[in-house]
Amino acid sequence: MMLPSEQAIIEGLQIHYNKYYVPFVWASTLVVKSRRQGLIKDDFAVQTILDVRTGNVENVGEKTIKSLKR
Repeated sequence: MMLPSEQAIIEGLQIHYNKYYVPFVWASTLVVKSRRQGLIKDDFAVQTILDVRTGNVENVGEKTIKSLKR
């Protein structure tokens, strides 16, 4: 889901690859920036967020349980 203003920005980009990836890169950049600012407490949380963002959620619950047992 995208606001009309966001869609207009993406459509106006002059890039050499599929614009489909732009929101994913934007989201990833925000996650990394948030980690650097201390808003996300550890790298495991970053990886979990990125896994959910990409739809790679099959093992998220299992990885969370293993992390809590450490």
